[in-house]
Amino acid sequence: MPPTNPFLTDPVIPLLRKLTLPMVGGIISLMIFYLLDAYFIAQLGIDELAVLGFTIPFSMTLVNLAVGLGIGISATVARVQGAGNNHLVSCIGRDALLLAAIVLLTIIFVSRLLIDDIFSLMGAPERLQPLINNYLEIWLIGCAFQLILMNCNAIFRATGNTRTPAKLMAFGAALNALLDPLFIFGAGPIEGMGLVGAALAAIVSWFCALVLGCYLLILKYRLVTLSIPHLHEIAKSWPGITRIALPAALSNMMTPLAIALITTVVAGFGPQAVAAFGVGERISALALLVILSLSMTLPPLISQNLGADQFDRISQAINGSHRFSLQWQTVIYLLLASTAPWSATFFSDDPIIHNYLSIYMWTVVLSLGPLGVTILTVSSLNALHYPAKAMALSSIRLFLLYVPLAWAGSMLAGLTGLFIGATLANILSAIVARKLLALDELTETIEK
Repeated sequence: MPPTNPFLTDPVIPLLRKLTLPMVGGIISLMIFYLLDAYFIAQLGIDELAVLGFTIPFSMTLVNLAVGLGIGISATVARVQGAGNNHLVSCIGRDALLLAAIVLLTIIFVSRLLIDDIFSLMGAPERLQPLINNYLEIWLIGCAFQLILMNCNAIFRATGNTRTPAKLMAFGAALNALLDPLFIFGAGPIEGMGLVGAALAAIVSWFCALVLGCYLLILKYRLVTLSIPHLHEIAKSWPGITRIALPAALSNMMTPLAIALITTVVAGFGPQAVAAFGVGERISALALLVILSLSMTLPPLISQNLGADQFDRISQAINGSHRFSLQWQTVIYLLLASTAPWSATFFSDDPIIHNYLSIYMWTVVLSLGPLGVTILTVSSLNALHYPAKAMALSSIRLFLLYVPLAWAGSMLAGLTGLFIGATLANILSAIVARKLLALDELTETIEK
């Protein structure tokens, strides 16, 4: 008898728990590395740290593009495997990685040519341009390796394997963290290279992780075939991937834009307000860590059951994840709200920042459960192959609710009003998400 597919047979909620836990560990390892990388670079001086700050929005754009590609790849591969066509899985995997490599390498090549123009538009001082150029010309190569690895990981997750991508992320992050101080400051025969050393560390570490990932994909798990694709195969697989990937990438890019708009409003209340808002957003990101991990493991389960026409399991997975988001984030809120006056002092000695940050944790953090429902719904709609609905939900949340309500709140009640407006927007977006998802109606449409 052929082995059973746990995505189609195991109890849904325990399976989701089992799949999500490794992803939490992988994401935590990346966060720790990013903090260490910033710490090491900060030791070089203010200019070097400023270069890192200017490159963050640029790198976020590239990451969001890669994540969008990964969503399209994961949804396509998972649906094919759920339908029981294992041979086609390896062909789709090959076509998907080829597409990801072509798109990402092309964009990175063009970015290298336009570094001066991009960062001049971002307002980078002229004196920093040589540092930015020297850093990015090398770092972009390592970034390409990391982004292609992210799409390798999407194939693993699509087939139910979340441990391998978590280990690959942790391996790349750990190796980068070890090489950073060695290449930046030097040791023994290795001469310190400063900011360029940080870029070289990224190249070596993510290249090693990518080679390992490709070995596992191709030779161990046989999820990607090395056969040369025919044009008719590519013409069939690429449109299916990009139909989901493009809207997903655009949706991901909306979030930094919306936050930039709100940061502009917050800046009107002074530097302490900006500092408190920035810290608050980082606290929210950490508080949502489990939900973000769940949003990466839920789509493959949905897509595989979609391919197998098991709609009851899809409903169980989505409804169960929504209940978990509300319950889990309530516990997180009670913990953060009750410790807000004390924990706020950890980030600054300024009493104004303490006050603003406490208000943030009493208001915005309250709505992270509903926000989680929206995030999971966007992931679910992409997995159900409804990318236009997923993009519409992201647009509604950010530009019809979050930005307008936060701005209106700031006009009525200052920074506290802005936080209350953002809280209300997150709650309303969850209601819209549930209405837009309409599982019964979607099931009927899919069955037809």
